[in-house]
Amino acid sequence: MSIQVRKMQSEDLEEVAKVHIQAFPKQFASRMGNKYVSQMYRYYIDFPTGIALVAIHSESGDLCGIRAGAGKYLLTDFRKKVALSFLPELLLKSLTDFLVFRTLINSVLQKIKSIFGQRLKGIESGIKKEGTVFISQIIAVEEKYRGDLETALALINESERIAKEMGYQKIRGQVYLNNPRALAFDRAIGFKELFRENGYCIIEKELK
Repeated sequence: MSIQVRKMQSEDLEEVAKVHIQAFPKQFASRMGNKYVSQMYRYYIDFPTGIALVAIHSESGDLCGIRAGAGKYLLTDFRKKVALSFLPELLLKSLTDFLVFRTLINSVLQKIKSIFGQRLKGIESGIKKEGTVFISQIIAVEEKYRGDLETALALINESERIAKEMGYQKIRGQVYLNNPRALAFDRAIGFKELFRENGYCIIEKELK
């Protein structure tokens, strides 16, 4: 299988949203729907330190994988600046979707805890200097291509190459603890575990 990796473009967003929702059906963004997910990836495309990539199957032309990250934990920034525009949809969705409702309540509880100094570490924990650690937040492969590691490796290698060119010394990510296969894969390509928190394993790798 031959894979071409390129920068994500606006015209990719509809297909990108489909791949994301298929890969992460229980994730908050996925439950909010295509429009929300598309806006999230547009934010990665437009963000100054953002890297948003797609993998294209050279024979079929299928969009078979996506990779996104930035020089900071961009999802917090996105929620503050963009997600509020989805507030009516969020409130309506929380009435019919327990996962969305639980995420909304957890966000409120975490905000209250942070006020009283009980903030979670978070993926940016321990980063002393901005611009040294690239935060790789999302990688997803279209279902029929998941059996072959070529797509994931092509996306990872290209994102690491670009991050290194941008001056980053390390790359950091997070993996669901209930996905041991993904965690084993990341360890095999050089990532090391930093800590575990809130259902995630935070991992990091030196960019050489």
